[in-house]
Amino acid sequence: MNVRLAKCARCNKLYNRILSEVCNACQPAEDADYARIRDALLRAPDMTAEQVALEADVSFDCVLRMLREGRIENIAHDSDAKCGRCGAPAISETKRLCRKCLMALDRECATAMHEMRARIMARDSTEMNDVIDAVEERRKSAKQRRKVIVPELPAPPQGGRLGNRMVIPDQLRKKREK
Repeated sequence: MNVRLAKCARCNKLYNRILSEVCNACQPAEDADYARIRDALLRAPDMTAEQVALEADVSFDCVLRMLREGRIENIAHDSDAKCGRCGAPAISETKRLCRKCLMALDRECATAMHEMRARIMARDSTEMNDVIDAVEERRKSAKQRRKVIVPELPAPPQGGRLGNRMVIPDQLRKKREK
């Protein structure tokens, strides 16, 4: 079992963190703060984090914690946030896309990544073929440089003997004849 110990953001005690940044004992107070923040944002949705903290009478850290956890961004549905692509209601003020456009954007990104990988693979194989071709050319030229051109031998004389025999001194010839 994996235990994730964390320090509670409200009371500074250690607890087993599952979802929230506060312990189970402080969770009711956190929920009450959330309700006050939500009410303040419904009255004036264009406030900054500092203004929300003053209006709701909560700490600035509490507002930031709610933003990190994603609890406040859900309120953006009540505002006039529009999708930047199609004009439909956006998921949130920060995302500025509807679910349909977000999924379409994900598909476009996946397609673009697939095409990019295919181009890279094609380029790598082309470069590899270029390297192989260059090596083959080098081998051919090396073989041609090593190739020794041997002149053709003259045809043997009509007697069946080859010409240009070595001259044997007379003393050796006499020994052979004996």
